[in-house]
Amino acid sequence: MAMDRETIQDIAIKTLIANNGASMHDIAAAAGIGRTTLHRYFASREELLHALLAAAFDDVEQTLASCHIKQGSALEALERMVTAFVPVGYRFHFLVGSWPFEEGEEAFKAREIGLLKQFEALVQRGQHEAHFAMIYLPGGSLIP
Repeated sequence: MAMDRETIQDIAIKTLIANNGASMHDIAAAAGIGRTTLHRYFASREELLHALLAAAFDDVEQTLASCHIKQGSALEALERMVTAFVPVGYRFHFLVGSWPFEEGEEAFKAREIGLLKQFEALVQRGQHEAHFAMIYLPGGSLIP
């Protein structure tokens, strides 16, 4: 059966949701292809996880854009975000805590910082609108 990279990634996500430690053999079996075929698309498990992380960032960025967080009150924007992110979080929760990459992954770090800045701006707006209380971020910093 012929498969494209996106279909294999979707199957890998489902397999990794069920078993975060799934091997390339497990993913190939779930896809109904041989491990050699899987390795034609992704040379290693790390390369596959890297591609899944990039897909997760794409989905998060698209979802955040669809929430139009600059429109309406900050509370309304936060409600839209929470509703929109539940399926995205479920789809990629297996990646949390399993960053197999070196600290030098600057592209992912830049994307992460960009997302965090947008969320921080929303929180600050919510505080200004008196919808949100002052909060402390991990590491002890305060969002004024």
